[in-house]
Amino acid sequence: MRLTSSVAFVAAFLLSAACGGTTSIATHDSGVASAHDGGAAAPASGSITSTLGSSATSTGCNVGAPNTPFLTAGSSSVPVESGVTCSVHPTGTGSFDVNVEIAQGETSSITIAATLTDTPSAQGGVSASFSTGTSVEYTESDCTITLSSQGNPPIAPGRVWGTLSCPTVTDAKTNATCVATATFLFQNCGE
Repeated sequence: MRLTSSVAFVAAFLLSAACGGTTSIATHDSGVASAHDGGAAAPASGSITSTLGSSATSTGCNVGAPNTPFLTAGSSSVPVESGVTCSVHPTGTGSFDVNVEIAQGETSSITIAATLTDTPSAQGGVSASFSTGTSVEYTESDCTITLSSQGNPPIAPGRVWGTLSCPTVTDAKTNATCVATATFLFQNCGE
């Protein structure tokens, strides 16, 4: 019995150390040892590449030509932590409430809110906001998100990876409309 406890103690210690955490080991009344990683949770991070511009159907869009780069931050291999706020909360079998925002200082930000399921097809009813540093905010409440085939899975508690498409984001002050897109990854989000 003592050998089993010693082996469990060493295994728990090595497992925690391999994960890079600070380790505390406890021996329970049953003689079984366990390790606890006392490290803090990883901060929320994300990446986004987005466009905002005119299209054949847009009216008064003065942001730029079609597919004008809007906000780019990080990459899927090197996400950023600064300016990222997100939650991906499970609401049922395969369903998630998603609320994410990424901002670049005071110059621009993108906010996305949706209820998504783990399916590969485009999902509608997504609200999005593309804000500029000049107090112009383009919004739409019927964008679509297609989850990425690169994520495995592309959505899970605390993580979402996909592409946003908004054919008619509108500036409420001027009624100008533009088209907006974004490819994004958010991880280590609140659950």
